[in-house]
Amino acid sequence: MIYFIRHGQTDWNLERRVQGHQNIPLNASGREKAHILAHQLSSLKIEKLYSSDLLRALETAQIINQFWQLPIQEDKRLREFSFGCLEGELAGNLTQEVFEILNNNPTEFGAEAKEAIYCRVKAFCEDLDKTKNTLIITHGGFLRMMMYYVQHQNSFNLNEFIPYLIIKLNNLCVFEWQNENCFVPKEIEV
Repeated sequence: MIYFIRHGQTDWNLERRVQGHQNIPLNASGREKAHILAHQLSSLKIEKLYSSDLLRALETAQIINQFWQLPIQEDKRLREFSFGCLEGELAGNLTQEVFEILNNNPTEFGAEAKEAIYCRVKAFCEDLDKTKNTLIITHGGFLRMMMYYVQHQNSFNLNEFIPYLIIKLNNLCVFEWQNENCFVPKEIEV
């Protein structure tokens, strides 16, 4: 089984700031809840552990790894979307016009195109050894694109992806990738 987990809480999550590639650490609550999640997952027979190279994901991986003591394989493809110059902004201050530009012409903000994100999600999934029980620590944006990828493995269409952007994902939510077409939340409460 392959499990995907969103990183623990950061102060920027609490403030509702756009994080993107900013290297923000977990806050005390994020660390505490990651320890709780680690205990809840301790019975899993995990053989491989991957993490985004961003600090909030790596810290989460290190805490969750306390029962397995596996080497953590960092992979930049697991990163959050890059939001360019919008990183650090309060999400509530961004207008609908800004979101439309971000989706349709992200280079205007120095941000990453959604199709490029789709390509890195697809490349990561294609490289993954699906015969091993694997735990992957990543970000909300990656998870949303992963949901899209599972449903649309052969091509990317921005208009079809837009509804995935509003899916609410809590910190430390867990998903199971059961097979090529089944990516579902795992009911774990932290």
